[in-house]
Amino acid sequence: MKSGKKKFRKSTRNGKTGSRGNKSRRRKLLDAILHALNYFCTHTTLHGLRYIVDPELHIVGRFLWFIVFVISSTIASNVIYSLAFRFQAAPTSINIRSMHYETSNLPFPSVTLCPSDRVDWNRALELETRIFSNVTDKESVETFRKILGKLSMMSFGDFDDLEFLRSRNVHSLADINVTQVLREVMPRCDQLLSTCWWRNADRNCCEIFEVQKTEYGFCYSFNSEMAQAAPVNSTESRPRRASGYGDWSGVKVTIHLGNITKPPHSEEIDGVVVIINGPRVWPNSGTMVPPGSKVSVSLDCVSGYATKRVLELEEGKQPCRYDRTGEYNQETCLSLCKRYWVAKYCGCNPSFLFPATARYRDCTVEDFFCLIDYNVSFGGIIGLFLGGSLLSAVELVYYLAVAVLSSLRRRARGRPRARSSVTHVRTVLPILDYSPLKPRAKRIPIFANYGLAELNSNRY
Repeated sequence: MKSGKKKFRKSTRNGKTGSRGNKSRRRKLLDAILHALNYFCTHTTLHGLRYIVDPELHIVGRFLWFIVFVISSTIASNVIYSLAFRFQAAPTSINIRSMHYETSNLPFPSVTLCPSDRVDWNRALELETRIFSNVTDKESVETFRKILGKLSMMSFGDFDDLEFLRSRNVHSLADINVTQVLREVMPRCDQLLSTCWWRNADRNCCEIFEVQKTEYGFCYSFNSEMAQAAPVNSTESRPRRASGYGDWSGVKVTIHLGNITKPPHSEEIDGVVVIINGPRVWPNSGTMVPPGSKVSVSLDCVSGYATKRVLELEEGKQPCRYDRTGEYNQETCLSLCKRYWVAKYCGCNPSFLFPATARYRDCTVEDFFCLIDYNVSFGGIIGLFLGGSLLSAVELVYYLAVAVLSSLRRRARGRPRARSSVTHVRTVLPILDYSPLKPRAKRIPIFANYGLAELNSNRY
């Protein structure tokens, strides 16, 4: 009996130890989950959650933020549900017209090549002797050279690179046609491109590649209907179309970046920006290919169009209706929209980046000051709107109310604040979860128009 009792007590004791161990493990698991939730709420970009777990806020304030977040989430969920219900109520009917749709029925995309340095310095020095043949002002020549060096690497939204002009006198450069200068000093086609191939045959590169304005400046494009120069072969149908698919049916080209004389003190990374989009689309976004690489790109084309509701908008509300070919393209529309806002604020068109038009005069060197001043608006206003939300406004109102109430409370108490030799810094307004107001313009953006199904980069 005694031994039986001992065993019973021992097993009971082991049972208590096991239950305590289970409780301890559950408590640790719960603490880990709560810690993870607290970390998520503190670091998430969802507005309002970080105030719910902020230990420095009063419990009432944290509860109010919780109520606001729940209400906002409920409204957002209802909107998403209603949109999903509308989509399900009107499904899209897709009919397959043919299982053997020929590739030749589709226009081949335009391929635009922009070297990282778009000014050949030898050509720039030759042009300089003609522009300043009777000018002895060394400061003007130095300013002209520095402007060319910056424009050689700039794209739209990088006008702050010209900030140095604020300390320079540019009046003597006001009559220089910036667009014409950049056109004349760009690398020559036979200097940059060689060994071209198109539709199973060797081709002269300078016959199939044409000068093309882009948001990077002057470049060379294949099969673009927006190119500056007329096609060399007028008998060839445009836009060009491939006869099949695969490596041998596309376009091939060898690029010689080493033949370009870079501007002095150039800090740009060597490479070439490749822009691929529709033949009637203004080139505005590409990707950088480093030197010494062999790149094969296969494309997955997605076609977009403007709905009837967009095309029937009132004159003052439509962003842009058609391009000069009578077609609507979203990317071209965005570029023309940028041109419109530059013309609205600065009264000119930077025609070395956008299509020339009789509606706006071309920007001169003196107009660069305006471009610098409004560079924040041109480069970052989209990021500002993408980062904000209704809860951002609630945050702003909340902190303003707290600041006002704190000030009124101190005045009501009538007690002056004690001065201290230590400087205390308090944050009154929060740093909202906005994107930067002026993000650095991407010199190596991603493909925007044609999806990349495959990109192989093999070093030599």
